[in-house]
Amino acid sequence: MTILTEILFSSLLFATCVAAFFFRFASVLAIYVVVSLFSNPYVSALTLAMIVGAQFVKEHRYEVLQSDRWWVLYLFVWLWGAVVISVLGNQDTRVVTELAQFGLCIGLACAVVLRVRSLRDIAIVLNGLVVAGVAAAIYSLGLRDLITVSSVLATVNYAALIVLVGTIIVPMCCYTIYTRLPLMLLGIAAIYVTDSRATLVAATMIIAYRYVIYPARYHLFGWRTFLILGILLSGAYLNQETILQFAGDSKSDSVLSLLDYESNFSNLERLRLLEQSIDSLRENSLGRGVGSSTGVFLTSTYTEGSYPHPHSTPAMLMVELGYFGVLLFAVLVCFILHWIRLSSANLEDDAMQTRAAVVHIGIALLLFSLYDAALYNGGLAIFFFLCLSLVSRGHSILASHSSSKFRSPVVAETS
Repeated sequence: MTILTEILFSSLLFATCVAAFFFRFASVLAIYVVVSLFSNPYVSALTLAMIVGAQFVKEHRYEVLQSDRWWVLYLFVWLWGAVVISVLGNQDTRVVTELAQFGLCIGLACAVVLRVRSLRDIAIVLNGLVVAGVAAAIYSLGLRDLITVSSVLATVNYAALIVLVGTIIVPMCCYTIYTRLPLMLLGIAAIYVTDSRATLVAATMIIAYRYVIYPARYHLFGWRTFLILGILLSGAYLNQETILQFAGDSKSDSVLSLLDYESNFSNLERLRLLEQSIDSLRENSLGRGVGSSTGVFLTSTYTEGSYPHPHSTPAMLMVELGYFGVLLFAVLVCFILHWIRLSSANLEDDAMQTRAAVVHIGIALLLFSLYDAALYNGGLAIFFFLCLSLVSRGHSILASHSSSKFRSPVVAETS
């Protein structure tokens, strides 16, 4: 079943690659995001490389990159630094594939800047993220035991990010009440079932931010949505805690256990991984090279278990790129906060729905990067950079329309 599934979706990916030469890039990208979830990761990477290459062949007006020149410059500085540090500090042949994977992420980000040019393009990609989120949620709820995939869905925490963006954030910001509520309930259920504690907390924070910061834009149906989701999330927290206490689980894997840094095994292990990352930074300030964190943490003497990464993007960058990686992450945080601040300041225009989606996706990416390694898995890194560049591009396009009356092409919000 697994082989047949990957063959089927890999074939669809190659068809998508052919379509990249004839159809709108945003449409191709939306299809790719969905189909790649069930395809072989190597086939997905090869197909994406051809799709991205096709965009640079079709587009000769590279001055478009000027609109996001600082973001593009940042990406190339990151790539250049990663190459130099990896060549100097990592003798493992795996570094070649890791750098190729990261280069693909940079190419995708530049293609988004180059070819996503309007709010309609952003709307198309956002709707593709919704379909991907629904597929990831359904897989997490019922298909995981029936179909085994080797893509990003294989890890529950990574699948939870796709669910968060696709079934909670975009519907909450862009869809009508009758579409929004079922999708958000599906997403919350999927995240709850997969026991992704941090993502459930992130979802709660983002929902609260949306409904508390923008109350003037919500009528009775909007507040009903907020109350229903609030009751369900509260029930999820309390129910999980009660079940675990009744079962006598001393490790307590509930959401509330995120606050326990005295006896919770998972939290203590994460602290030890962070401590090891800091010590590695002190020992090797230049970093060990891209892809080196796996070998460092699998043989860790700091933790009781064995982990392929430190469950934190800044901690991973400390080990692999040293102080350069710390600086890169600090600048990335500044970029995201800058996009959030400027987009939030213009939420009264007619493109409010798209602006809100851009803001909340940026918040989700920032939170996720703090509690998990966004760059460890190839599929996850591609999704992460796709969303980052969509936020960047959305901010630039929206800024150019801020002084004009423009209606967002995303589904109109009625509440």
